[in-house]
Amino acid sequence: MAALGIYLLNPAAPRTAAKFDPATTVVVSLVQGSDYGQAVVYLGDGVVGDPLTDDESLKQALSSAIGDSSKTGLLIKASGGVHQREVDRVGRLVLQTVPAERNLQIHVAPLESAP
Repeated sequence: MAALGIYLLNPAAPRTAAKFDPATTVVVSLVQGSDYGQAVVYLGDGVVGDPLTDDESLKQALSSAIGDSSKTGLLIKASGGVHQREVDRVGRLVLQTVPAERNLQIHVAPLESAP
């Protein structure tokens, strides 16, 4: 298992994520939850659909979404207030779910709020 680094999200440059192609990139969104430190996770760009409430459901959703060989990237978008450990938790679950030979590129960006 590869180690995950420290992510520094620059709030002054929120448009970083705009360059990712939705045809080849799976997006996972993390928003601050009501429980202390626990993020609410959604598969998709923003708060869409039902939240993935536990690690097992997240792993299954990731496996289905990334299982398509046309998917070459994963973008983890985190809203303000989401703890770093929650971003790392999702990253670790991806590393446990996706075979290393897939060479999936994982990126982290701030979750932009709607204008």
